[in-house]
Amino acid sequence: MAEDESVLNNNEGFNDLMLLLGGSSSSRDYLVRNTGEKVEIDKLKGKKLGIYFSTSSCFYCRQFTPHLVAVYNELSSKGDFEVIHVSADINAGEYHSYFDKMPWLSIPFSDSEKREELREMFGVEWYPYLVILDENGEVLTAEGVEIIKTFGSEGYPFTPERIEEMKEAALNPSLRSILVSPSRDFVISNHGKKVPVSELEGKVVGLYFFSPSYGPCLEFTPKLLEFYNKLKDMGESIEIVTIGVPGHSEDEDEDEEESFKERVMNMPWHALPWRDGKSMVLAQYFDLHILPALVIVGPDGKIATYNAVEDIEDYGIPAYPFTPEKLSKLAEKEKAGWPQKVKHPLHDEHELVLTFWSSFRCDGCMEIGHRWAFYCKECGFHLHPKCALGEELERKGGGGPTMNKLVKFLQSLLQAFVAVFKKLLRF
Repeated sequence: MAEDESVLNNNEGFNDLMLLLGGSSSSRDYLVRNTGEKVEIDKLKGKKLGIYFSTSSCFYCRQFTPHLVAVYNELSSKGDFEVIHVSADINAGEYHSYFDKMPWLSIPFSDSEKREELREMFGVEWYPYLVILDENGEVLTAEGVEIIKTFGSEGYPFTPERIEEMKEAALNPSLRSILVSPSRDFVISNHGKKVPVSELEGKVVGLYFFSPSYGPCLEFTPKLLEFYNKLKDMGESIEIVTIGVPGHSEDEDEDEEESFKERVMNMPWHALPWRDGKSMVLAQYFDLHILPALVIVGPDGKIATYNAVEDIEDYGIPAYPFTPEKLSKLAEKEKAGWPQKVKHPLHDEHELVLTFWSSFRCDGCMEIGHRWAFYCKECGFHLHPKCALGEELERKGGGGPTMNKLVKFLQSLLQAFVAVFKKLLRF
């Protein structure tokens, strides 16, 4: 997480809040809430401040703002952290419509001179941008957006020492550190009951990253449901926690939230609340590139596998409980009949060797893959077996990915293009 040296070096401290936030060419000594209430700047003395630069026309701002809201609400009980919105909007109506979704303070839209002054002062070149100041006005970080995405409210009080502590803790995760937040130590059952995370400890737990508006998630859920019910019938101790991944900006969030709640009611397991502060943190931590994703946490609280979706689709019940040993044996059977080496026109410099990987990105279709890849060690080049062998895989493969999966991938790719197109239209 590289800091913006220009901010840290050129703005060593802002202990005069009136000079920092007050009117540039007026006597304004207040900030405003979205209700119109005026809050005296002097009341912010002794608080940590997040100076939040964003604009309603920025898709990434509209994606990030709900997560910052969740973190702000979790920290509100402390009473010593405040966010000040500095808008880059040029239209008052757009500013007010966007600010209506924010529970914090703002530089008045009418004070465009101060808004521009702050942008120049902090060297803002992109949005969203979040600078965090300590209670003495010292800059703690200019990487507030990345910190909120990565650590959520657990990054508080956002000091360098705390961030280093969180980085070290992330190297040895446990089920509790994964699911519990400062304001919540439970998950929600499909009937809305609060279930303590402690009741899940000692079991195999699947973290199901799911978007209620994304086709591949809707297609996989019935398979996961069948898999889960079979294991329960067998007496296995497995639990699943659905983690909602928004597919849209907060402009469409209300409809998506209702869809998420409705679908969760039909899943016989648990979930995190919609837009929970942990959701983005976990998506960031597990570096999700594709949905659906199913992270498996073993009874010992350690990560068994980072995505069991393909394991369930390819192997079904025999993949359980997804230990490296179990998956390795299945993978050995899977590769039966495949050549150990191939030459491929996408990489004709060297032979590609069949190699086992926990995960990789295929340089052919650019999709994330798991288990076997045809690999060039010299160049770091990977190909899925389906991309390297094509139709030959159908004839010789031992139960691995099939052309049907390739069709599904192309369908997913088309859906992704449609989603991106819609986002561009809203930009």
